[in-house]
Amino acid sequence: MQKHIRSLLVHKLLLPFALLYTFFLTFGSFIEPEQFPKLGRSITDKGIHFMGYAILVFLWSVTVYFNSKKNIFIMVVLKTAFFALVYGIIIEVLQEQLTSNRDGDIMDGFANLLGILFAVILLYFIQPKLIKLKNRN
Repeated sequence: MQKHIRSLLVHKLLLPFALLYTFFLTFGSFIEPEQFPKLGRSITDKGIHFMGYAILVFLWSVTVYFNSKKNIFIMVVLKTAFFALVYGIIIEVLQEQLTSNRDGDIMDGFANLLGILFAVILLYFIQPKLIKLKNRN
């Protein structure tokens, strides 16, 4: 019983967490790079783009899937990936047009795309576990 209640609570927290993550990703896309905390030399700018968009697609795919009545997981993932790609392109264009401290960069867009593809592949492989988890609730 306690496990069931805990898993229901997690599903309810997914949407606020996805919204908060998207807000911070957007905010981070427009602040000066010097304002970011130092993460060490092992994580490059392109690595941050890759991870940021992989997490974005993973988080929103799981959120939408668990909050929908339909069980068409792959369609949720593909739509989420498409919207994340469009979102990333819009962010890059806005960085170029609206800020003086950030530039739109095609390589950032490529890193975003690779992160999106990584998330889609990861979600494909864990799809059976997510479907089982959703059907259990």
